[in-house]
Amino acid sequence: MLDRVVHLAATLEAGRAADRFNARIASGFAVLALLLAAIGVYGLTAAEVAGRWRDVGVRLALGATRQQAFWTILRPGVVALAAGISVGLVAAMVAAGWMRSLLHGVQLDPPVLLGVPLLLIALGLAAASLAAVRLLRADPSETLRRA
Repeated sequence: MLDRVVHLAATLEAGRAADRFNARIASGFAVLALLLAAIGVYGLTAAEVAGRWRDVGVRLALGATRQQAFWTILRPGVVALAAGISVGLVAAMVAAGWMRSLLHGVQLDPPVLLGVPLLLIALGLAAASLAAVRLLRADPSETLRRA
């Protein structure tokens, strides 16, 4: 009997190994989902800006400044990002409330609720800005011929 003496801490750690594994798998899927969302935001924003080549070319040819054209390009992206982030935050809060009624200990995580939207906003603004700068560097007449 004394040859099977095990520390209680080791027994408890072994019992929690499955929970830790499940938490790591769930965290991995969450990171993958965030990566896919980031790629989607970047792709949609860049495609929306690229679709406005002709519009921006006309504005520049008619005398708009580069700054005015930049904000013309960036404004719809900012509005879409704000709407998406708002809907996402409300949906997260509703889902957390629903999950709280089903599972014990589920609560809102403020760092995640702030960090993920900020990351997606930064990525969306970066995508729109990079595409807009590329568009604005082009000659307006070349832009009109190309579109």
